[in-house]
Amino acid sequence: MINRIPLLLLSLDYPPNDGGISRLGAGLVTTMVGRGLSPRIVSLVDAGKSGIHRPAATHVDVEPARSRRDLQIFCNVRAHLAKYGRDAPILATVWNPEATLALLAGARRVSILAHGNEVMPYLRSGLKGRLRRYVLKRAHVVICNSRFTESLVLDAAPAARTMVVNPGVDATLATRTRAEARSIHNIDATANVILTVARLDAIKGHETVLRALAALPAERRQSFVYVIVGKGDMREALERQANQLGIADLVRFEGFVADSELPEWYAAADAFVLTSVVDPQRRGMEGFGMAFTEAQAAGLAVIGTRSGGIPDAVSEGEGGWLIDERDAEALAGHLRRLNDDPASFRMQGAKGAARVRREMNWTTYTDRILAAI
Repeated sequence: MINRIPLLLLSLDYPPNDGGISRLGAGLVTTMVGRGLSPRIVSLVDAGKSGIHRPAATHVDVEPARSRRDLQIFCNVRAHLAKYGRDAPILATVWNPEATLALLAGARRVSILAHGNEVMPYLRSGLKGRLRRYVLKRAHVVICNSRFTESLVLDAAPAARTMVVNPGVDATLATRTRAEARSIHNIDATANVILTVARLDAIKGHETVLRALAALPAERRQSFVYVIVGKGDMREALERQANQLGIADLVRFEGFVADSELPEWYAAADAFVLTSVVDPQRRGMEGFGMAFTEAQAAGLAVIGTRSGGIPDAVSEGEGGWLIDERDAEALAGHLRRLNDDPASFRMQGAKGAARVRREMNWTTYTDRILAAI
C-alpha cells in the first residue's frame, strides 16, 4: 500500500530536535526517501534549532501553541484522508496527541510507535488512562521498541495488537582514532575511560557508576577517567557525591554535546556504561536504550542494567554485560576486568558492532515498519 499511497507520518518530536524519537523518524524517512518513496511528515515548525538534520522530504509544519497545533494536525489528517481514503496508512510516533487526533479525524489505519515512558502505568487511573486504552486498542498495530515496552502496552490495553521492532541505528558513525580523540579532549593515552551519554536524571543511574569507581582499590582507581556527557538537574548532586567519595578528580562533566560530536567521545572511550533504573513513581525508565546501540555501533563494549528494555539493546556476551539495578559491586567487578583484561572489552566491542550492523540497521527497521503498517 505504501507504494501506492504516501505514508503520513505524524511526529511532534522530529528533526531538528535531538532525542531518540526524533532519530527514529529521521532514520525511517531517510531510508524511505532513498527507496524512492514519498512520505509526508506533519511536525512542529522548524524554528532554526541546531540538532539532527531534517531529511529531504515533504514536510507540513504546525504551530507549537497546543490549540492551534492540534487543530492543524486534525485538518492535515482530514485532508489526507479526503484524498487517499480513510484506510490510508498513518504512522504516529506517540499515542497522544498524534494518534488520538488521527482517530478523531476518522482515520481507520493508524499505527503507533511505543517507546516506554508514555505507556507506563499512571499513578492515578482516570480519564487519560481510559483514553490511552481506547487509542491503543483502536490502532492498526502498536509497534513497540522492546519486549518490556510491549508488556507495558498490553497492561495498558490488553486488546491492543502489538509487535516488537527494535530501533535502527546509524552503523556507519565516522570516528577519529583513539589517539586523536584523546589528544583533542586532553585524556591520557593510558587511562581506562568509561563513558555515559544521558541526561543527568536519577533514573539514569550515574550514582551507581560513582560508587563503583569509589569501590576500586586506590591504585586501580587512579587509572580511570569517567566522562559524563549530558545536562540536567542532577549535576550538582552528582558533583557533590563525587567529592564525598573522593573521586572528583576522576570525573569529567562535559555537559551537552551535539550528536555530530559524540563519535569523538566514543572513539576516546574504552567502555560505555549506563546503569538506568525503573522508577514507577516518576514514570521513568529505559524503554529500549538507543544510547547502547549507538555506542556499540561505534565499537564500544557496553555495560547496562537488567532494567526496562535494556536487555533488548544489550545481548549479554555479544557486545557487553548486564548487572542488576544499583549493583555497584557488580559494576566494580567489570571495571576491574577492564583494567586487568582490556582485550576482553575490545572483543565485546567488536561483537556488539557486528550485531548492530546485522540486526539493527535502518534497512531492517524500515522493512519491518512498512510491512506492519
